[in-house]
Amino acid sequence: MITEKTNYVEMLGENDPIIEWAKKVLVSDPLIVWFLRIYKLGTNYYPEDQDKLIEKNPKWKNISILNSDIDRIKTNLEHYMSMQLPKIKSYRVKWQTPDELFHDFQKIEDEWTESLGDFVNKKETDKIILDMGNFIWFNLGKQKCDDEAEAMGHCGNRYGKSGDILLSLREKTHNPEIFIPRLTFVINDGYLGEMKGFANNKPSEKYHPYIVKLLELPMIKGIIGGGYEAHKNFSIEDLPENEINQLIEKKPLLGPIEVAYEKMGESEEFIKYLEKLLSAHSHDYHYSHEKKVWIIKHFSDVKEMLRDYGNDVAKWAIDVILGNKHIEVYHEIEFNNFDLPEKITNNVEKYIKQTYPDEYESDMYFSEIVKILKNNDDGLYDILVEGIHNGIREGTYDQIKTELIKSIDHSGWVLTGDMEDEIYFPLATSQLIYDIKDGLLEDEDYFSYDDSYYINIKEPHYGFDGYDEEVTVDYIVDNFPINIEESIRYYIRNII
Repeated sequence: MITEKTNYVEMLGENDPIIEWAKKVLVSDPLIVWFLRIYKLGTNYYPEDQDKLIEKNPKWKNISILNSDIDRIKTNLEHYMSMQLPKIKSYRVKWQTPDELFHDFQKIEDEWTESLGDFVNKKETDKIILDMGNFIWFNLGKQKCDDEAEAMGHCGNRYGKSGDILLSLREKTHNPEIFIPRLTFVINDGYLGEMKGFANNKPSEKYHPYIVKLLELPMIKGIIGGGYEAHKNFSIEDLPENEINQLIEKKPLLGPIEVAYEKMGESEEFIKYLEKLLSAHSHDYHYSHEKKVWIIKHFSDVKEMLRDYGNDVAKWAIDVILGNKHIEVYHEIEFNNFDLPEKITNNVEKYIKQTYPDEYESDMYFSEIVKILKNNDDGLYDILVEGIHNGIREGTYDQIKTELIKSIDHSGWVLTGDMEDEIYFPLATSQLIYDIKDGLLEDEDYFSYDDSYYINIKEPHYGFDGYDEEVTVDYIVDNFPINIEESIRYYIRNII
């Protein structure tokens, strides 16, 4: 039972789902606080000044936690906490860096593995799936196994996924009910995930013949790997080339992803395999059968996306577009800079001639005519100014929106409608296969692998300065003084 000494919601500033994960897996308040502090740094929701960390532990000085580091840290914590080792449970956590903490945890695990016994008793649930003389592959019929964990020096898949089943290669002893576990594999819906030897080490070459026999069974569809220290899993590339070719000729999903894609294309079986492969390596992507693309990222609207993947100008732009911020026009209007239609200027001039005949001169510039209105505090002056302001605001709004949409399109995002509608980042299967071959699975986040997704809008040197003349004209026409001759209003409305 957790004694919550800290208000985790207050610590993060929101009731993030990560809190429930931390309480379930980490249990102790000091470790939860340690992780949430790092989570804040990595996700940038509420960036925390590292000065305090550096003050407590100078080794934090040259450390930066990225969003892509969080999944790796979570995986390591799940592994060590699943061991249920008293020394790890009672470990004093305070200001350690992740490397320091995991170094100490690994040392405790190593000491534990050295003290283990190798033998396990056969259980009623252990079903023989392949008897090869001195070695037998067992289906343990369950997701996790404490006996396997204790004998093999690993977690026994304590935090495995739904549908996981443990397979154990065991060596016979003189007693038919007692065996020595040598390998532990995890299978889920026919696909092999973690495939480890003792203490999470890579399976020894001497066990390869028994692994090949397992791979040949109809129950095995392919290999997805993943899990804790995935690079220590068995890989088909550990085998001689001739054996590799024989296996993938019959089962392409055992081999390199590009070979399987070449043989199977975007078949339903291949797409299902690829989804499992990505999930096993902490990539929460899904395939859209309707769009025939992979959805790498998905947000409910553009504002939510820009919170994570937009610069400050982009975030300001979406607030303007959504009406959360307003475009203010503070500068004095220079009427000579705005080419109003002749029918507007002519009728303003007629209005001045009628209303202020003593001040009017026939050879005046339009700016001088407008000055007469201003000097006399005439309401028409305010109408002209507000009309131009409206044109500037609407034109600037359109300019900002156009720039944001252009940047979104250029960066590869797809809008499903307007700015308040869903937005997603798609990827073709062929590109995804290329990226996997190029090392994508070793990155926790596709966007740490490729940065072209980022919405980076640059504000023009003199700022955004759009202008919509039509908006200006409409406003002036709709608000022209009532005391102006009705024929003039009619003329403006119907001829302009």
